[in-house]
Amino acid sequence: MPDLAPITDALLVLPVSLALLREPLAALRDAMAQAAGCAADPDVLQRTRLVLMQELVGLQLQMMDFTVQQLGRTAFVVL
Repeated sequence: MPDLAPITDALLVLPVSLALLREPLAALRDAMAQAAGCAADPDVLQRTRLVLMQELVGLQLQMMDFTVQQLGRTAFVVL
């Protein structure tokens, strides 16, 4: 019978590495999306819409549409 002791560590490292690989890949995907100028989270969009509507009502302006693009920690709002 073959002795598995020399490869036991490698056999344990493979499943653990595969289990932990999801988080770095998700972080990389999010970073690439932000670098490409993806839209912000729906929660950020909703909060931004509420604040903008309150401000525009006071100025007697009407908002037709808006977008929020998030690049890192900076958010760009276009009305």
